[in-house]
Amino acid sequence: SQVKTIERSLRGSPRIHFQVKTRSAIMPKKEQYPNITYGAIWKNLSQVDCSENAKSKNGLTYLAWNEAWALLMEHYPESSFAYLDNEVYPDGSVSVVCQVEIHGLTRRMWLPVMNYANKTIPNPSSRDISDNKMRCLVKTIGLFGLGFHIYRGQSQPEDMIDDVIAEQV
Repeated sequence: SQVKTIERSLRGSPRIHFQVKTRSAIMPKKEQYPNITYGAIWKNLSQVDCSENAKSKNGLTYLAWNEAWALLMEHYPESSFAYLDNEVYPDGSVSVVCQVEIHGLTRRMWLPVMNYANKTIPNPSSRDISDNKMRCLVKTIGLFGLGFHIYRGQSQPEDMIDDVIAEQV
């Protein structure tokens, strides 16, 4: 079945019944879109100009999570994301792991929990983890091509053309 009924109760409270759609009910499978490939998604998203949505902080250009998600939804509204278990290291630092799915195609990326100066935070707070999860979401979306030029140091996709021409000369 595509819909599961789940029954839960909290200490002494009455049981609550709710329905959860399973993955097959929510996400289109790759088989439904046989012409969609990683390359086709990359070609589409890497051409999106993010310069109007990019922000700067501490000398670094970045794309805010809400801007990245809005741009992704304009092109692939059925996309979804999920977070996997955090990785905790012996020094108390933590990495978050995000997964983004578009038409059944998945990319996964990790990011250490860092402060404003991009230094790892030992024993991070829930707020630190939450903020970095959203940063990791943008990074994972970038693996599909959206905003990737920002990670390469260019302000807009056209700036990458000069790099390609220079490499060919």
